[in-house]
Amino acid sequence: MLLKAILLGLVAMLGNGNYLLGTNLLDRPLITCTLTGLIMGDLQSGIIIGAIMELAFVGAFAVAGALPPEMISGGILGAALTIASGNNPEVALTIGLPIASLALLFKNALMIFVLPYFVHKADEYAAKGDCRGVERAHLLGGFLYCDLPLGLFVALAFYLGNSVMLTVLNVIPEFVKTGLTIATGLMPALGFSVLASIIITKKNAVFLFLGFLMAVYLGVPVTGVALFGAVTALILLSIQTKSENAKAADDSVELSEEKVVTGQQQLTKKDLMKVFWRSFTHEWTWNYEKQGNLGYGFAMIPVIEKLYKDKPEEKKAALQRHLEFFNTNAQVVTLILGISSAMEEQNAATEDFDTASISSVKAGLMGPLAGIGDSLFWGTVRIIATGIGASLSIQGNIMGPILFFLIFNIPCVITRYTCMMGGYKFGSGFLAKVQQNGLLENVTNGAGIVGLMSIGAMIANMVVVNIPFTYESNGASIILSDILNSIMPGLLPLAFTGFVFWLVTKKKIKTTRLLIFIVILGILGSLTGVLGI
Repeated sequence: MLLKAILLGLVAMLGNGNYLLGTNLLDRPLITCTLTGLIMGDLQSGIIIGAIMELAFVGAFAVAGALPPEMISGGILGAALTIASGNNPEVALTIGLPIASLALLFKNALMIFVLPYFVHKADEYAAKGDCRGVERAHLLGGFLYCDLPLGLFVALAFYLGNSVMLTVLNVIPEFVKTGLTIATGLMPALGFSVLASIIITKKNAVFLFLGFLMAVYLGVPVTGVALFGAVTALILLSIQTKSENAKAADDSVELSEEKVVTGQQQLTKKDLMKVFWRSFTHEWTWNYEKQGNLGYGFAMIPVIEKLYKDKPEEKKAALQRHLEFFNTNAQVVTLILGISSAMEEQNAATEDFDTASISSVKAGLMGPLAGIGDSLFWGTVRIIATGIGASLSIQGNIMGPILFFLIFNIPCVITRYTCMMGGYKFGSGFLAKVQQNGLLENVTNGAGIVGLMSIGAMIANMVVVNIPFTYESNGASIILSDILNSIMPGLLPLAFTGFVFWLVTKKKIKTTRLLIFIVILGILGSLTGVLGI
């Protein structure tokens, strides 16, 4: 028991290491529950529980500075206690949801009372030009404020609360367990609604229905719908590009070849690669006061040390400059880091360079890039990865979590590298060039098409609404769900998702309350017989 508790604590620390290793989905239930199943001696159940909880929490992710429920603790403890008690996988959600809410309060308390010490300590080090001090504040801050406490929380909760929780689980009434199974089928509707609300517009809403119809009438799997969406987006963007006048096209080519950085080049590819690798820790010390500032400053240290090696005052100023408030999407932060590197290089080679422009460019870029990065990676790539990974994992297939991890991270790493080198190459004029070329708008529109079509297909495949109500007609028993499906297959899942989307967007009901509402709905549906498995 003690060994398992320690190992589960290490899994929790690995999950939180997601923020140290590139915000790479190590914290998601598909990963943490799979590892939990391995530790508990039932890998297949861990994979299935991971799929169930991933779909339930698919709309829970950190975006625009908002923190989701603490899925790491909820997923690990929910899976571990369910497997230990021999209950159905669906029961894990009942355990995981309250634990995730409790752990979020614990994490927020640490973020409010512990993390600020390291943030302010980094400011003190920067004022002294102490790069090693800033690095310590960043790396130790993330470890001591969250990673270690979270690991201890999970280990102690499992070790001390195991017998109590198992007793509680064993006395849960059967209709409640059935209701939780029903709620598990309903919950993906919430996640899909939250995701759709981020990327849907009046112009692209039709693509959600297109993806849904392809899945229910043609039987195209989520992967096929996503690929079709990508091809559709490319065709539409190609048509749009051809409609632009020749002058605009010529100007965009000319701009793309312009070299912004002047003066003697001091930074090498080796220096830029150091910044690239450090960028993976961008969200390790995300805080309420300055958000991603410590991660940004940590990544810029190799450039600052190289350029201002013999200029102590400029070194102090550069450290302080890059510890200002900053927040953007973790996968595209390297674009701004590359631009900042180019501008710092230009500053080091030019006496009258306006250093205020470095901060201004950062402030101007972080908002637009956050929107694009969140839409592309959280609203599109992650959804495709979830669709493929969850559909395999729900069957207990180990390839589910593996593909889930790879499908998301391969394009993320490629994007990080491309943005780093491209940002440095074109300097502060990069975004202006891309905006004039229309690339930012095209990427956003294309990502929206692929994302919405994937969501539509996932609604058809992963939202389960069954009304087993029957009535007699001419001596034959008619099931209501069959009548509705004869009108349009998947009508009930689509209608329920539409209802939840209305609650999210129009009534502005918080996702935590909606999760509780769906659990209660499933239990009441089971008790009354209105809803079935």
